[in-house]
Amino acid sequence: FVTVGNSYATPAMHITSVSTDGATWMNVPSLMNRQANRILYVPTLGRFYAVFGDALGELLDGSTTWTQVAGVDANGTGGMT
Repeated sequence: FVTVGNSYATPAMHITSVSTDGATWMNVPSLMNRQANRILYVPTLGRFYAVFGDALGELLDGSTTWTQVAGVDANGTGGMT
């Protein structure tokens, strides 16, 4: 399981959380300390994708580190399916 979002703390914190069971969660750094609101899981690839500002991030299933997908400009992305 993976969640992305933004805290209401001051200053705002950009949060990604991962869980192997849906009950216990661990916070991990977001990509480039940016907020993400859209997330997609591709089971055939075993990867999560999220839009962080104008960057597309990729998180391998079971990993705790987002990586930027090279060559993708996600600026203006309104959703993912």
